[in-house]
Amino acid sequence: MDDAQIASTLSELQRSSKTSLGMVLLGAACLIGALVYSATRLAPLEARLAEMDVKLAERQVLLEQADARLKQTVDSFELFQVGTRFLINRQYPEALAALEEYTQRFPDSSEAHGILGYAQLRQALFLTAEAKGAAPGAEVPRALAASEQHLRRAIELAQGRPDQVVRPWPAYNLSLLLMQTGRKEEALRNVTDLLKADPGMVRWLCGDGQFRPMRLDAALADRFVEQVEAAARSQSLSECWVTKAPVAKVKPKA
Repeated sequence: MDDAQIASTLSELQRSSKTSLGMVLLGAACLIGALVYSATRLAPLEARLAEMDVKLAERQVLLEQADARLKQTVDSFELFQVGTRFLINRQYPEALAALEEYTQRFPDSSEAHGILGYAQLRQALFLTAEAKGAAPGAEVPRALAASEQHLRRAIELAQGRPDQVVRPWPAYNLSLLLMQTGRKEEALRNVTDLLKADPGMVRWLCGDGQFRPMRLDAALADRFVEQVEAAARSQSLSECWVTKAPVAKVKPKA
């Protein structure tokens, strides 16, 4: 190999070395760029993905909790239906068992306390009728006391609570209970307040013979008729047993 060939070979090797070095430097630059990109782009992205995974897990927990609440609501509604059906059929022990459990599940529900109080009142009246004039057993005063507690709780919960459906029935049934337990004046005040708050309830009262003792009582009859007449007029109601021909009044016992 002569000098010219050697020089040419060395020149070629020099160019090849420069090219290889350039490729190495380019590769190093790419690697450094990738590392920089990973540090500045991928790391925050991975952190964001991890954050999204946490939120997804939290939402999954909330979804499971919502499903559990929905199932409880469905089960409770079925419990309410069962209790009401027993109540209609006058199967009071079964009705009370279902409605008491319903109230335990919804202790802040005016409706729950109202229906339970009504069921307890119906049981007490049923047992009293079954006694046929004999002194009722201890179960009657217990049922009446429990009924009053739940009816008053229903009224209390419905007052000033926009999330509660305000229904007049607890006050209506409380009036019957008060009359049943001899608290006549309080019963009349309760009826008066009820009709002032919801005059439409006079339509139910005028179809309910359970208020007949109030109409027959000499101490209450005139005031009772006055309140019912006023509410009936406001509702354009002409037919009402309370305001018909006078009924023989029962004088209060001395």
